[in-house]
Amino acid sequence: MSFGECTITLQDVALHLGLKIDGELVNEATSYKWYAVVQHLLIVAPPVNVIKWGLLRMNWLNPNFNNVEALAHLARAYIMCKIGGCLLGDHTDCHITLRYLPHLEELEESGTYSWGSIVLANLYWKMCKAINSTRI
Repeated sequence: MSFGECTITLQDVALHLGLKIDGELVNEATSYKWYAVVQHLLIVAPPVNVIKWGLLRMNWLNPNFNNVEALAHLARAYIMCKIGGCLLGDHTDCHITLRYLPHLEELEESGTYSWGSIVLANLYWKMCKAINSTRI
């Protein structure tokens, strides 16, 4: 930037996190029946109280996915933990948004999405929120 500051770029996200930055965009799905999506893609029907406003309680994932025969379901749960805990987490570390779960339906295709783009957009959004929340 012209005034001497620096910023994080999409290439930084790709380099440091090893995420793909080209490919189909990851959009934030919002109009799903989340209980049905979780049951369909993770096979286990969650209790109603672990899903609220498109958020899934993370402490429900681990005890429900320890069957080696259900490797695809385990992989989805593991990826969701990484998305919620490392890449696109919130400040509480108690919930994970379900917006990205539909992108994991076909695991072979999920690696073709530009995950780095959504991570960078999320980072900028949270930085903007943090800056604006401290203004008087």
